[in-house]
Amino acid sequence: MCFIKNDKIIGKFKDVTSGWQPLPSKPKDITVVNSRRDDVAYIRNTHGGIVCIAPKSSYSTGWTLNAVRISSNSSCG
Repeated sequence: MCFIKNDKIIGKFKDVTSGWQPLPSKPKDITVVNSRRDDVAYIRNTHGGIVCIAPKSSYSTGWTLNAVRISSNSSCG
């Protein structure tokens, strides 16, 4: 999965983890692209809100993000 801002990739993550991976840069106003075929990706904002991004999907947010987690689950449901 990758984070895109102003048409430039500003971060990439590929490892499935059991916990959250902190984001030291705390990006805001970005698009998160989950290019994985079988794994979901979760993003968490600084207020504790969490969004699940299905495989081969993207999500645009104005939130300030502080963590990401890739799960081996095949769907958000």
